Amino acid sequence: MRRSLLLVTVVLAVTTSASAISAAAAAKREIDQPCTLVSVAQVEKAFGGPVAEPVFDETFSLCDFHVGNVLEPPGGIVTVAQLFPLFSQTQDTPKGAFSDQRAVDQLSEYELVDVNGVGKDAYLNLTTGTIVIQTKKMLIAIQWQPGSTPTEPPKADQKALTKLAKQAAKNAPTK
Repeated sequence: MRRSLLLVTVVLAVTTSASAISAAAAAKREIDQPCTLVSVAQVEKAFGGPVAEPVFDETFSLCDFHVGNVLEPPGGIVTVAQLFPLFSQTQDTPKGAFSDQRAVDQLSEYELVDVNGVGKDAYLNLTTGTIVIQTKKMLIAIQWQPGSTPTEPPKADQKALTKLAKQAAKNAPTK
């Protein structure tokens, strides 16, 4: 099933105004601000455009970037989610949270591929179109949900996800 729990949380998204998101994006990058990890311009460069201002969901600490017509190719949604720290996380460190998330994905029999050179550790979940990145202080997931549902993300989408993941890791707080 291509749509993961991450997509289900999108349905429950709490929207905020575009001006509030723009202000948050301009603010110092902090924990609990996933909209500051990548920019509209970076998403547009990776997946095309136009890209709408991001929509922040404070409850689940995720941010949606709508690319073009989200229901038709080549449009879709890029979701940037903070997985650690998060109220539902049982681990005390990003490394522990990364290990747990990877174990959950393996038990779900998802196809996983290690990604080198992104954050402290990273892997691409080919089943859900999600890249999971461990940084010094955070665990981040970036998911591409295309307007169509391929059985596996095309190589171009995998490359775009990896590029966004590098930018998110670079922009993640370190203190």
